Amino acid sequence: MGNEKINKIIDLIKWGESFFKEKNIPEPRLNIELMLCNILNCKRINLYLDYDKPLNKEELTILRNFIKRRVQREPLQYILGETEFMGLKLRVNQSVLIPRPETELLVEEIINISKKNNGEEITILDIGTGSGNIAISLAKFINHSKIYSIDINKDTLKLAKENAEDNNVLDKIIFQELDILKVDEFPFNIKFDYIVSNPPYISIDDYKLLDPELKYEPILALTDFNDGFTFYRKILDLSKKILKKDGAVVLEMSYNQADTIKNLFLENNYYDIRVIKDYSNIERIIIGKLQ
Repeated sequence: MGNEKINKIIDLIKWGESFFKEKNIPEPRLNIELMLCNILNCKRINLYLDYDKPLNKEELTILRNFIKRRVQREPLQYILGETEFMGLKLRVNQSVLIPRPETELLVEEIINISKKNNGEEITILDIGTGSGNIAISLAKFINHSKIYSIDINKDTLKLAKENAEDNNVLDKIIFQELDILKVDEFPFNIKFDYIVSNPPYISIDDYKLLDPELKYEPILALTDFNDGFTFYRKILDLSKKILKKDGAVVLEMSYNQADTIKNLFLENNYYDIRVIKDYSNIERIIIGKLQ
């Protein structure tokens, strides 16, 4: 892109796709399209409606910076400062895990099973809220819901609150700083219908083998520095004290954890344990009810 003549949208798309492909960046065309959409504040279709439009010098400078960061394997979502989850726009930065499409399955499952509450208020605890993607989606799509969101990181909670405000659900969510590994019980005087979490489930050995992009994400959101099951043990133990009878715990997990986590549910007196597979046919979500 050193050639100043390359400044029209369509030429930049072609050049960017070729350059990213050469650098082995996944989805090269989508990457350059989303960068341009962010800079021009437009939708992807507008790139092709206005394909002959040139970028000005300032816009080209921003694009060069985006491209430089991407070839260094910084995730696109951090570069753009935003992502989408359940059709909602969320701010993201390196203090939070980037929301994944698989986690939408967790949210969709809770939305579906919550319909049995027949319009009564539904209380949900979200453990390790991160960007707030789970809590905000549940607050947005479940009427009469009250969400309690906890996280260990103040910066993370600040961003989650901003996302809740952006999506007009701040009044439905209570955010609280808490390290669940350092408490013997949750500081809540209520019983919950559902407890949900996408906890750090990567073992420390597997963490060392992760792709470069993942190393940009907060380590505390990825690994428990142990065997990958630390948070499941703690959540299932603590949840027994604040979950309503027949209430459910809904957790995301890694591709090779289902059997062990099923046993943890059984050891803690949960029943009706179900596993949901993701779009790649991997066992990804596990649900259990408290007896």
